[in-house]
Amino acid sequence: MIILYPWVWLLLLPFYFLRRLFKNRSDALLFPRARLFEIAPRHAPIQEILLFSTLALLLLALSRPILPYGANTPEKSADSWVFLIDTSASMAHPQGEESRLEKAKALLETLLREHAKGSVSIVIFGEHAMTLVPLSRDIPSIIAFLHTLKAKEAGKATALYDAIFEGISTLSSRSLEHPKLFLLSDGLENASRSSLEELLGALKSCSIPLYPLLLEPEDASLELERLARESGGALIHPQEPSSWAALLEILRPHPSQTSLTQGVELYIYPLFFSLLSLLGWLYWVYRPRLDSLWSKGVPWRF
Repeated sequence: MIILYPWVWLLLLPFYFLRRLFKNRSDALLFPRARLFEIAPRHAPIQEILLFSTLALLLLALSRPILPYGANTPEKSADSWVFLIDTSASMAHPQGEESRLEKAKALLETLLREHAKGSVSIVIFGEHAMTLVPLSRDIPSIIAFLHTLKAKEAGKATALYDAIFEGISTLSSRSLEHPKLFLLSDGLENASRSSLEELLGALKSCSIPLYPLLLEPEDASLELERLARESGGALIHPQEPSSWAALLEILRPHPSQTSLTQGVELYIYPLFFSLLSLLGWLYWVYRPRLDSLWSKGVPWRF
């Protein structure tokens, strides 16, 4: 509650000082003008109090106090995911009732619909890698886009390294708290311009974990395992319950830190009241001179 916040009660002090100022001035005016110089020394403590309050409030203003308050705004996830989807020729070949590409789309749609709370980007790669969907929180639009991704877009080669570099570039272009790369592919690298050692160096330097999602058990390879391990990620077998549980733990959203800190800066209030206290202090310092001018017939009104 606001009344329990200490800064609020501290802001009431200037009103007390102002009340004392006007009360003492009213008492002083009850005496004849000839005795004003005798009464003025009695109010030296008031001058000291006003000066002290001015300095204290100025220091309070410099501390920039914050009044926290609750807001009914939904928390946003700080996670940022890039999904790398292989659209090479092998992904388009029928395998049972559906192709690997259709399985990849179905798996990705499930993950996005049930677990995506942050920003998501989609990168497809065949002969070349390209970002089709930049980082976005519009999950329904991304899912709708997945439905338009057809097998006819498959190429003849697999630029897997270039796709991972594209994902790293997307996540490194801004300051992100929990970036992750997810790879859906069935083949090995055979068309990238960069080498494996260059990719491993980039993964280590950027500290972005890579999680290859294996559509079939035979898709596992030593190369994918090494890429995942060196980046801090792991191979994921969605068909296995334990591996699926590990994936859900990886996808657990991290609340954004910026959305939890809200408040109103109150430094303007002590700054304003410090100016009032300073004016009161100046009045009490120069009050004898003002009253002297008043007693000589010079019009002076407060």
